[in-house]
Amino acid sequence: MLAVPQRAFVANQPVDMRRSIDGLALLVEAVLDRSPLSGEMFVFFNKSRDKVKLLWFDRHGFWMAYKRLERGRFKLPVPADAMDWTDLLLILEGIDPLKLSLQDVWHNGEPVHVKVPGTRATHGLPVY
Repeated sequence: MLAVPQRAFVANQPVDMRRSIDGLALLVEAVLDRSPLSGEMFVFFNKSRDKVKLLWFDRHGFWMAYKRLERGRFKLPVPADAMDWTDLLLILEGIDPLKLSLQDVWHNGEPVHVKVPGTRATHGLPVY
């Protein structure tokens, strides 16, 4: 089963996307000063921020995920050293967590505002 870590550590310097699991694991130790075997997720962007690689270790081995945008760039909050899973998912979907603003959602005639854990904004999401 795929277990996803709750925290992600971001390399602030651009990374050559030709690096494999071993090359990224070396960067985790050298640049982020963390253990690649910790079970935490490590996030690497290329210079133009249109590609991202995610690296993490579970009890059986390494996982690596790669995403390439067809247009646009990933928006990174500053500083982006560490973030929780919610912020990472927003960034991977092209949403800037620092500027997140959604329209109000109404439920039973009342506006609903829900604070999503790990984000810096209040979202109008229905609660049932």
